[in-house]
Amino acid sequence: MYKSNEPAKLFGVIEKNSAEEIRFSVVKWHEKDYIDIRIWVKADPSEGRDEIATKKGVRFHIEILPEFIRLLQRIDADLAGESAEIKEESDEQTQEAGKA
Repeated sequence: MYKSNEPAKLFGVIEKNSAEEIRFSVVKWHEKDYIDIRIWVKADPSEGRDEIATKKGVRFHIEILPEFIRLLQRIDADLAGESAEIKEESDEQTQEAGKA
């Protein structure tokens, strides 16, 4: 994993299991902001750390965030039994309404 030149801004944590958690944060790297979604494992506090970041995860530039959210919404709609095409059309209508 890349080392950031500034501390990450943590937005949330989801417990994956008793030994791992998923952290959602924004990190700055070479003066650019990136979204970082990463698996962290619980460590032995006697070693001086409570958690350790793993290589399992994804980091992407914040410009990709709107598309990432749209894809997650399509997945959510599909899992809920809705048509992904209908959800996508609804998103396009919302965007057009915002421009008016």
